[in-house]
Amino acid sequence: MAHNLADETWATILEHILEVPDDDFISCETSSGPFSRRDHSNADVLLVCKRWLRIATPLVFHTCIIRSTAQAQALAKALKKSPEFGVLIKQLRLEGCYGASVPNILEKATRLEDLAISLPATSKDNGKPMFTILDTLTPRRLIVCNWRRTSNAQATFALTALRSFIKKCDTLVCALLTANMHQLS
Repeated sequence: MAHNLADETWATILEHILEVPDDDFISCETSSGPFSRRDHSNADVLLVCKRWLRIATPLVFHTCIIRSTAQAQALAKALKKSPEFGVLIKQLRLEGCYGASVPNILEKATRLEDLAISLPATSKDNGKPMFTILDTLTPRRLIVCNWRRTSNAQATFALTALRSFIKKCDTLVCALLTANMHQLS
């Protein structure tokens, strides 16, 4: 019987399965946060069958959660191969600084509405590429997470870029800043 359901019905069902609650998206917990407890990926639904792949692809790209360099590289590679997927990204959560892959993702995510990012935690985190491209974005909401209070060159650069971005971005409706974010003021 399931094969008789219309694509629109499947899309509605899959949308509920793949939905990321806003409280999870804006959470500033990483190691014990909502995405650390998941034992599956939303992309798993793409493997069920060709029909689900076709129907669920826009739904999977709607909210992208990046928790590792490998995930950032994989998304950047997918967007390079199929740039049309970039317009599907409405929410992007970056739980770290992932170097050169992030600008490649952000360049393709031309309809990005919500951006959640973390500040560089150590001087080894390569946050400059991510924070350099901020001025090209036009999200309506920015969530900045600072899990560890740091003062290093990377964090200083990130804070300067964020200050500038928040002042200049005319599409920004809301900027949610976590504890210890008084440095942005």
